[in-house]
Order: sequence, then C-alpha cells, then structure tokens
Amino acid sequence: MSKKAARIGLEAANGKNLEVLAPNIGRQLLALGLIDEIDLRIVPVLLGDGVRLYDVR
Repeated sequence: MSKKAARIGLEAANGKNLEVLAPNIGRQLLALGLIDEIDLRIVPVLLGDGVRLYDVR
C-alpha cells in the first residue's frame, strides 16, 4: 500500500477513522509512519498459522 492509497482512504473516510483490518497492510502503513494508533484484537487461530503483525523478514 502506498502513501497515495492511504491518502485516498483517509479522504473517503471524510474525517473519520480509517480502519485497517489486514495485518499485512497494517505492517506496511506502520513502516511508512502513517499509523498514529493501534487497536489490537487478539483472536485465536484454529486453522493455519495466521499472519504476524510485527514479523518483518
């Protein structure tokens, strides 16, 4: 996700919070310095490994 995509999302949110529900996109926004608040919801993964939010390789 680019800064342009984040800007478009913020404009579409019309001043409200822009929620990102995918850890991969959240990681990219965090790397770009575009996140000012993180609300984590821990959900157990029953099938598969899931995606780690802070696991940068």
